[in-house]
Amino acid sequence: MQGNNVLNGYGAAGFPKRHAQGEGAMAFLFDEDQSAIAFQLRGGEAGKAQVSFLNRNGSVIHVLNLPPAGEHAFGFARRDATGDIAGVLITNTDPQGLAIDNIRFGRAPDLS
Repeated sequence: MQGNNVLNGYGAAGFPKRHAQGEGAMAFLFDEDQSAIAFQLRGGEAGKAQVSFLNRNGSVIHVLNLPPAGEHAFGFARRDATGDIAGVLITNTDPQGLAIDNIRFGRAPDLS
């Protein structure tokens, strides 16, 4: 397989309009709760982005404002290794929109 497979949200302009691409919220739900998550943001023109971590009943665990949107990789781990992250919601107000790629999840490795 060639190229990238990214997750794009579609905004108010709607699919399949190219200018709507990346403008909407992106979310994913795990089959099993996680304690660590990583992903790459793709695109971005220094707009704002926010990530919300949700537990299984939809309650917010934590919300983080990300640095100005651009090509960044992020990793998050629960401080006490609690495996309670059931879902993630990423929203943005970037002028060109965002996509996410290379989602990784699972237990954070033990480091010495």
